Parts: sequence; C-alpha cells; structure tokens
Amino acid sequence: MSRASELIYEINHEFAQLKKDYILYFSGNTAREPTQKREYLEKRIRLMGSITKIKPAEIFQADSLISKVHSHFRLWDTQLERKDNRIQKKLQQQREFAFSNPMEPVKPEQVSSKAGPIRVTDAQLERERVVALYDQYIRMNIKTGSSSQIGFGKFQGFIHSQTSKFQNRGAKAVEFEIAEKEGKVVIKTRKA
Repeated sequence: MSRASELIYEINHEFAQLKKDYILYFSGNTAREPTQKREYLEKRIRLMGSITKIKPAEIFQADSLISKVHSHFRLWDTQLERKDNRIQKKLQQQREFAFSNPMEPVKPEQVSSKAGPIRVTDAQLERERVVALYDQYIRMNIKTGSSSQIGFGKFQGFIHSQTSKFQNRGAKAVEFEIAEKEGKVVIKTRKA
C-alpha cells in the first residue's frame, strides 16, 4: 500500500469519527466541540497535499474525500455560528432582564391575582407573574363554569412560547390578559 493510500484511509477513518463527534456535540450529548480531532484531520489533509508521488486513482479518491470533508467543515461552522448566536441572544435577554430595574425587585403583591394585564419578559425567570396569571385563568374558569382547564405546566409552556414568539419579532415584553369571550376563557396576548 502506498503512502498516499494509507493517508486516504486514515483521513477517511478520522473523518467518520469526527462526524460522529459533531453529531454528539450538536445534539447536546457532549459539552465540548471536537476541535483537536478537527485540527488533526486538517493536518492530515495538508500532508496529503504535500505528497508528490501519487497515482491518478489516488488523486481522484483524495480530491473527492477532501471535498466532502471541506463541505462538512463549512456546514459545522454554520451550525456553530447559529449556536453561538442563540447563546448570545439568550445571555443578552437575561442581562436585560437582570438590569432592567435592579433597584425595584418584583414582589408577589405587585402581581396579585387582580384582573388586568400582566407583563412577562421571561416566563421561566418570572414565575410569580405566571402563577398570578394562572390564578386569574383558574378564577375565570370557575366564574364561567368551564371544565376545560389546562394544568400549570402546559400553561407555563404556552406563556413561554408566546413570549419567545413575540420577542423574536422585536418585543421586549408581552402583556397577557385573561378574558371571557362567548362563554369561554381566552388568553389575550399583545406586545407590551
């Protein structure tokens, strides 16, 4: 077996391992990006380019393999960029929430179960607001005699998804209001 054939085999093997590692990384099963393996594979590819005695069949194999590797590199870079953007956006939202009004923390009495809209910036961090909203929801269901109520977990998930949807459109906060419409309990949502 020639040196070029050995190197093609090694690059192919390392590439297969690297693909598995990136799948695990992007699915959240591993915490670290496999940068060392990627750098090693890049060195092997550069070494392949420095070989002078190579057969035409090996050139074809090497070119197609290297092309496939580089297309995966571009794909992974795009996915890494998206992941970084999501993380940065989430951190920015947390910073904005933490420093929006640091001298005036939210007190449970400020979000009492009185009727009226309740403003939510982050459904997971502002649990007391979601609880107050859920309390309004339950009271309105009792008032209307409705038996089709959802549990708190689903309710909180709905509030979270609506908040995220509006924030993706540029809203900093969302106002929720529990109301009655044609004998049914509805949750009105609007940009704050």
